Amino acid sequence: MAYLLDTNIIIFILNNDSSRLSKSQKDILSSKSTLWASISSFHEMAVKIRKGNSPIEYSIDDALNKIKDLGINILSVKEEHIAKITEIPKIYPKQGSLKPHGDPFDLLIISQSLVEKMPILSTDEYFPIYDGLEVID
Repeated sequence: MAYLLDTNIIIFILNNDSSRLSKSQKDILSSKSTLWASISSFHEMAVKIRKGNSPIEYSIDDALNKIKDLGINILSVKEEHIAKITEIPKIYPKQGSLKPHGDPFDLLIISQSLVEKMPILSTDEYFPIYDGLEVID
């Protein structure tokens, strides 16, 4: 089976930190499953690095190479992924909030998971709220 990795999971892998992964996530990562990392995750990390808030100890080039060396595939952004974002329902994660969850990196990764019909490994508290998104948390 194929799985999409959220940015936080990729960061844990790159930092060799499995302490925040669930047993299910660890089992999948150590199995023979096909794993995918969105190029959007590397875009997100690059933005953080540029802001001086690097979540990893690697350059983006080194991070991409390490992920590929681990046998994880890179998922490019397709037109269908962009179009699907407009169909993702707004969720309001905080009760009484007037502002929906709208992180553009999250929305693209959610869209990719839905379009490609891949469950997503994530520790993001908002992902399980999205209808139709299969989250391994």
